[in-house]
Amino acid sequence: KFIACIGVMAAVALSVGVLGISRMSSMNDTMHALYNEGLVPLNQVQTVQADMAVTRQDVLNHTVTLDPAGKAKYDDIVKADNAKYTADLDVYAKQTSVPELVAQLRETWGTYISAQSAVFEASRRNDLVEVGKLRETATGPYTSKSYKIVAEIVQKETDAAKHRVADATETYQAARQQTIIVLSVGMVLAMGFGLTIARMLVGSVRQVSHVVDGLAVGDLERRSDIDSTDEVGRMAAGLDNAIGSLKRLIADFNQLASEHGSGDIDARVDANRHQGDF
Repeated sequence: KFIACIGVMAAVALSVGVLGISRMSSMNDTMHALYNEGLVPLNQVQTVQADMAVTRQDVLNHTVTLDPAGKAKYDDIVKADNAKYTADLDVYAKQTSVPELVAQLRETWGTYISAQSAVFEASRRNDLVEVGKLRETATGPYTSKSYKIVAEIVQKETDAAKHRVADATETYQAARQQTIIVLSVGMVLAMGFGLTIARMLVGSVRQVSHVVDGLAVGDLERRSDIDSTDEVGRMAAGLDNAIGSLKRLIADFNQLASEHGSGDIDARVDANRHQGDF
């Protein structure tokens, strides 16, 4: 019974452990998804936004630099800026949740990149008036529109990340609730089983104690009548057998005394009815 009780407790612990590991694995997957589908895209779009700001700054440096060598240097720098922007946008496009906005940004900023050549031609002539006009009519409107698109992308990605956080929180709460339920049910079952075993053991011990108390006062009619095969059951069976043997021995002694009293001194007890020292 003790082994069975321990087995039930072990089964409960195993069930809770397996459920806990399973739910932890699910939560781990959710957290990875939260990172890969939430934080990573936000970081990537912010990188694209930073590329756009660097490009605008380098285009401005081209227009304010008077040295032709400096302008040539910024020609190369802006080309590198445009290449980095395109590469970073391509990376972000693979994980975005708003591909339609990415397409709009690609087209709008692409128009801005195309307009850079006219700005650079005016810049090489140091024609700041023409540069100003181009900024107002060619580059400025597209940079403003591009930044609005980026702001909308960031908002959409932020909203999507909030939904993923809510899903992760829900997964955690569900895992915690399931674990608590399984643990509670398991504890109730283990306690119920343990109390049942304890009640059975106490009852058996009381029955054996009742027989022993009777034996102490010479009452050989009491029996435990326990038919279980556990330790207490075997002890009770041994006690019942011992009392039975003692009763047979007393009965034989009484019969022998009666026969001797009647003059039959040759009367004997059948030794096969008794074992050991009896």
